[in-house]
Amino acid sequence: MREYTHTSSPVIEKIEANFESEAAKKYDLPILHDLYEQVRYRFLPANAVYKMMVEEHYRFNYILECIDEDEFTQWYNEMLLINPPTIEVGTPCTVYYYSDHRAATVTKVEYYKDGRKDAAGNRIPKLIGTNLNEVKCLDFYAGKYEVLPMTGKGLGLVHNEFTIRKHSRWISKGNQTGDGLSLGIGYWNHYIDPCF
Repeated sequence: MREYTHTSSPVIEKIEANFESEAAKKYDLPILHDLYEQVRYRFLPANAVYKMMVEEHYRFNYILECIDEDEFTQWYNEMLLINPPTIEVGTPCTVYYYSDHRAATVTKVEYYKDGRKDAAGNRIPKLIGTNLNEVKCLDFYAGKYEVLPMTGKGLGLVHNEFTIRKHSRWISKGNQTGDGLSLGIGYWNHYIDPCF
C-alpha cells in the first residue's frame, strides 16, 4: 500500500476511534486511507465508494463492521475537505498500459466551463494532459526504478491526454473505456514488465 499522510480532525478522530483493536489500527485503517487515495481523484460520491466496499466485502469486511454507511459518509466528506483532490501542473501520476505502468507528471489541466464540483466543493477537471518522467533503473527484473522529478521544458509538453468517464475513471482521450490507457493520480508506480 502507498504511504499516506493526512491532517486529522475531530470528526475523523471520532469515527476512527471505532477501530479499537491494535490490529484494526495497524492493518484496517491504512486500508481505508489507501482506498481514499485511490478514489479521491475519481471524484466519486461517498455512497458510490461505500457500495464499492460492500461489493468487495472480502477486502473491507472488518472496516464495514467498524463503521456504518452514515459514519463512512461523514468520514469521506471530511477527508475531501481536509485532503482535497487538487490536480495541478506538477501533480505526480501513473499511466497504466496493458502490463506496464509509467511514471508521469500532470502538465495540463482543463476544467468544465460550468464549474462542476464534487461534494466538498472542489473543481473537477474535464481533461488532464501528462508527460512521462525519466527514470533510473535500479533492478530491471525486480521492477525497481527511481523516478526523476520533471522540471523545465518537460512540464510544458503533453504526451497523453485523459478525460474522466461516467464510471469516474481517467481514460486516454479518444479511446473506448476498455481499450485506452488509464491514469492513476497522486502517486508514481513505475513498472516495466520484464517478460516483454
